[in-house]
Amino acid sequence: MRSSDKRLLVGCAGALLLVLIVQLATRDHPAVATGPRPSRPPAPESGATPANAAVVPSVVPSADQIEAAIAASDDFSLYKEQFILASTQLITVGRCSLEQLREYGGWVKSQTHKTDPVYFTYCGEAHVSNRIYLNVATGEVFQ
Repeated sequence: MRSSDKRLLVGCAGALLLVLIVQLATRDHPAVATGPRPSRPPAPESGATPANAAVVPSVVPSADQIEAAIAASDDFSLYKEQFILASTQLITVGRCSLEQLREYGGWVKSQTHKTDPVYFTYCGEAHVSNRIYLNVATGEVFQ
C-alpha cells in the first residue's frame, strides 16, 4: 500500500469518527437535520420508500470504489481527497449511496457560491432539496 493511500485511509477513518460524533451530538439540531425521519419504515409489501429515507450501506465501499464513482467531478485532480472524504462520510452516515454518487457523476462546481470553492452533488432525486454542498477549503458539508 502506498503511503498516500495510507494517509487517505487514516484521514478517512478519523473523519468518519468525527462525523459520527457530530451526527450524534447534532441529530436534533434543525440547522444540520437532513429532513424528518419516519417513525418506522414503510411496510415491505407496500414497496414504498420515503424520499428522504437514509440509505444505510451494509458495507462501506472502498476508497477506490468511491474514487471511480466520482472521478468525473469538476476539478477532481485538485480536490480528489476532499471529494473522496466527503463522499465517504455521506455514505457512512446513510445520507447518500455509492450508486447515487455514480449516477450524478460526483461533485459539480456551484455557481451559487462563486466566490468560495463550493461543489455539490445529489443524494436522492436531482432536486434542489436533495442537493448536498461541500466547501473544499473548510471540509464543511451542508445542505
